[in-house]
Amino acid sequence: MRGALVGSLVLLVIVLLLAACAHNEPKLATEATTVQVPVPVVTKCIKDADIPPVPRTHMVKGGNIESNAAGASADVRELVAYADQADNLLRQCAAP
Repeated sequence: MRGALVGSLVLLVIVLLLAACAHNEPKLATEATTVQVPVPVVTKCIKDADIPPVPRTHMVKGGNIESNAAGASADVRELVAYADQADNLLRQCAAP
């Protein structure tokens, strides 16, 4: 009985090995296809020349309090004007 069991196992192993070798080869693609993919391109909405320069400070290191107060006042006026220009440019870019 043990010989019949071993023979059955050997036969089963041989059948499984043959079955594993009998698979079909996968079909390979032999032709290349071309697909066009749209790529978004970033464009600037304003020119570099239109960007206002950042204003410099009018205060002087080591200057007296009166001249630095006048410089601070001028700085605030220039920064407000700069912010207005930058705001207008940003709104132009955001407009559809």
